[in-house]
Amino acid sequence: MALAVLLLGAGVLYVWGLGASGWANSFCSAAVQAGSQSWKAFFFGASDAANAITVDKTPASLWPMALSVRIFGQNSWAVLVPQALMGVGAVAVVYATVRRSFPARAALLAGTAMAVTPVAVLMFRFDNPDALLVLSLTVAGYCVTRARERGSTRWLLGAGAVIGFAFLVKMLQAFLVVPGFALVHLVTAPGVLWRRVWQLLAAGAAMVAAAGWWLLPAALALLVAVTWLTRRASRTDPVRAAVWVWESWLVVTGLVFSLMQGIFHAYYTVALAPAVAVLVGTGGTRGADRTAAGRRADAAGPGACSTRARRRPS
Repeated sequence: MALAVLLLGAGVLYVWGLGASGWANSFCSAAVQAGSQSWKAFFFGASDAANAITVDKTPASLWPMALSVRIFGQNSWAVLVPQALMGVGAVAVVYATVRRSFPARAALLAGTAMAVTPVAVLMFRFDNPDALLVLSLTVAGYCVTRARERGSTRWLLGAGAVIGFAFLVKMLQAFLVVPGFALVHLVTAPGVLWRRVWQLLAAGAAMVAAAGWWLLPAALALLVAVTWLTRRASRTDPVRAAVWVWESWLVVTGLVFSLMQGIFHAYYTVALAPAVAVLVGTGGTRGADRTAAGRRADAAGPGACSTRARRRPS
């Protein structure tokens, strides 16, 4: 009952007079409107439905608001209510996390402190990326807490995946919690040392996968996947050769851009777009085809073997 009152109070605090904020950050609201009109603008975080230019951050924070506007129409409440609900969610996760190790009164105090922190009240009524970032990282903290209790690999993988998603919300700020989370698990989680190290490495891989499917790392991962799938092919295998051609473009150009000194404009990275597009298209299709072929072989395997066995005598 007390938790319900806390969450209801947080909800009222975050939505009371919400319409007075208007469009809040008009730059983000314009991108939300574009995303509600164009799925391409939605995916890339474009500021306009024609996809002329994107916002200055990764687009995940815009997605809940754009979906809300698609459903309820373009108005300030449709834009801002998802942010307020994320605030309520963050309060609930804070309560749940503290309750794992402390009495209910401590969890209620922590949830209340979260709900009424002035900057939290402000940002959960605004359309900046911080609402989804805070919710994501709070969920990650809960996952780490659960993982530490019994040395759970599953919960630690969940933490890595959530932090990776948070990178799509506000880029490198999401990774600020990683050193502390990793150190606490390494030092305090049950189990032998090598298992804790292995868990952290696996969680790091989950984080990279969750963050990289949208940004540049997906193309690099597909290079490794295609190279592995064609490891027994001939030296002149056309699939592997095609992937390597475009991957060489991506790696060399990306390294040069990363190490450049002096004046560098973000639009230079357009040179990476063809290589990324080819690698994602060819690598993703190749992997999907290989997976589908494997499933068909597994499904038909016993029957196919018995059919061949019956036909041999003739």
